Amino acid sequence: MSSVRAPSWQTGKAIAIAGLLWGAAGSYATARAGVPDAAPTEPPAAAPDRDAAMPPTTDDGEHRQRLPTDGAMPPSEYMPRRRKPPRNDDAPMPPRESPRYRSAAPTASNQAMPPQAYRRTAARRRPSVPAWLRHHAPSGASVEMSLVSGALFPSRAHELYDGRAQFLALAPAAATIGGRIDFFALPWFGFEIEGVAMPTRVRRGARVLLAGLRGGVVLRLPWRLAPLLAGGIGALAVSSSPDVLGDDVDESFHIGGGLQFFATRLVMVRLDVRDNITHRRGVGGAPAHHAELLLAVGVRFGASIGDTPRPTPSAVPRDTDGDRVADAFDHCPAHPGTVPHGCPLADRDGDGFPDRVDACPDAVGIAPEGCPPPNDDDGDGLVGADDRCPSMRGSALDDGCPAAELPTRAANEVGPGLAELEGVLVGVAFDSGTLALTPTARATLSRLADALQRSPGVRVEVVGHTDDRGSDDANRTLSTGRATAVVRALVDRGVAADRLVARGAAGDEPIASNATAEGRATNRRVELVILRDE
Repeated sequence: MSSVRAPSWQTGKAIAIAGLLWGAAGSYATARAGVPDAAPTEPPAAAPDRDAAMPPTTDDGEHRQRLPTDGAMPPSEYMPRRRKPPRNDDAPMPPRESPRYRSAAPTASNQAMPPQAYRRTAARRRPSVPAWLRHHAPSGASVEMSLVSGALFPSRAHELYDGRAQFLALAPAAATIGGRIDFFALPWFGFEIEGVAMPTRVRRGARVLLAGLRGGVVLRLPWRLAPLLAGGIGALAVSSSPDVLGDDVDESFHIGGGLQFFATRLVMVRLDVRDNITHRRGVGGAPAHHAELLLAVGVRFGASIGDTPRPTPSAVPRDTDGDRVADAFDHCPAHPGTVPHGCPLADRDGDGFPDRVDACPDAVGIAPEGCPPPNDDDGDGLVGADDRCPSMRGSALDDGCPAAELPTRAANEVGPGLAELEGVLVGVAFDSGTLALTPTARATLSRLADALQRSPGVRVEVVGHTDDRGSDDANRTLSTGRATAVVRALVDRGVAADRLVARGAAGDEPIASNATAEGRATNRRVELVILRDE
């Protein structure tokens, strides 16, 4: 028979703690459900009947479903839960004495940041370079050639001497002169090579010539005033008589920094401070350091140096009609138009509203949609009692009746109104560089159409003129197009097309000097010529 081991006191303690936690969780769940913690004083009800009616619903039609195993449902069980009211940001703030005022009051932490603040914050985060630092800034694929001068401060422990000669210390400083060539593949990275000569003396007084040849790389900021770092390898040599230092060459390393300033697109100045490292006299010693100060003045070459070059005339795209839309993108390259397609705005009825915005493109209309006024069936701009011929399109000067309804003149008789309009048509103008008539031209064209209708047997010629600016072909195309636009407007106003002739004279018939702006404006005109039988 097996024995059962009694649980230890640690196990009992764990069971007790688990029971306490389980009881606390049950109490919390009961409180959340709205059930009172205390037991009811009245005796428990009998077991519920499955066929018993459900508890009454609340006013909003909601109730809790009761399970068959549940006992009597207290009133708090089938009362609807209180819903959290929806948030209304436009509701007024609670009074200051309310306990909710502190949480509802707007603070710097819960207020929304406006979009402008976001943009300003982003702009502050982006580092910006001042304009004067971008001006004449270096660019890639450029070559710089410089003259170099400065001073070398040799080390007292140098090894620049022939082993067969004696060691002599060099003078504290030596003048430096030479040249340098730099190639910058990128605005901030380049290669350089330089050669320098440094005439000096030994401390005993004999003349010595030092020379250096070195190459390396340069890192700099691509600004007009550019800090830089330079380093590389090379050789440092000495040349003198055998009884002084003899001839010797030592490899060298150099590293340093400086500052470069681009005064113009071509001229720049550079200042370097370097440390030239060579062998030290003796065996196993530390390197010898030769300080050097260099000043260089030079020029730079390259296709894209400094500022952006201006386009050459050959790079300017061709624009035949002069409407500022290049021929490569112009759908009407021979006729001045508007952006983006370069075609003139069509206006079939000549009411000043282009067809693309005119709700009635075939009838003379008024603002805002370009349609005739209400009850104007014939589209002549007159309605009601003012229109004597409401079913026929006429003119405002003849009470809305066409010329056929008026007393006719002789076949070739020129009426007084038409004779007065012969010559320059004052007020007939076009938008700059286009074939679109201005709104001020409508009154003149309506008066001209009425005069032509009173002289039915007269033929006229409409001549367009330009100044001498631009090519002759473009001016002839423009003048012909404008004369045709006037003829089309007259036809839309009831004038027979076989009585009208359009001609473009370009700039061949000036009436003023093209040397001044006023004269050129006078030459840009539209003329009416009455074709009389000879």
